[in-house]
Amino acid sequence: EPPSPGEFQNAMKLLSSVPSPEPVLRGLVKDLIAGKVALPVQLDVLEAAQRLSNKDESLRDLLKDYNGQMSRKGPLAEFKVALEGGNERGGRNIFNNNAQLACSKCHALASGEKQIGPSLEGIGKRQTAAYLLESLIDPQAKIVPGYGLVTLTLNNGRSVTGTLMAETDAGLTVKLTDGSEEIYASSAIAYRTKPLGAMPDVKALLNKRQLRDLVAYLCTL
Repeated sequence: EPPSPGEFQNAMKLLSSVPSPEPVLRGLVKDLIAGKVALPVQLDVLEAAQRLSNKDESLRDLLKDYNGQMSRKGPLAEFKVALEGGNERGGRNIFNNNAQLACSKCHALASGEKQIGPSLEGIGKRQTAAYLLESLIDPQAKIVPGYGLVTLTLNNGRSVTGTLMAETDAGLTVKLTDGSEEIYASSAIAYRTKPLGAMPDVKALLNKRQLRDLVAYLCTL
């Protein structure tokens, strides 16, 4: 039976105290590149190898190969290691207490509470871990209706800026700065910007381990 993520993480900590752990880590990184390491512990292998790579050229070369592989797979691939294996308690602490992110000040955990951002009530049941991770590392990728600012340039030359409330093939519903809502037909719009949300670039504020913990917590909601 394979070790649990917790057991594997403990093994990684013990490995770091071994006089010469590099050969073991080289084998693990090769397995990582080959896709043979379970997702919940990929980050642990990666971090352990990174810590020792400054004194082991072979590890540096393997990590270079791994990073190259991730680059070829696209901008989100390198963060896949944060999908599983996180610490829920650590994620809760980040959500409630990280002053830079201010998650709890922007997002309510109950639909009846009003905050700057959308409610996260039941988000762990409504969305996958992959969706939650993407929302953290690329917060502008998918903006919830009612929380993104959009600018429209109409065919008559008029410019309109407001919050995008709804979108259909027929047109857009935009909430203007005076609180009123207007519907603009698609045929009347010459150009529109992509909706822009207020959520910060989380990957610039958290490392991958912290991201993994935050995803683990959000999945419990």
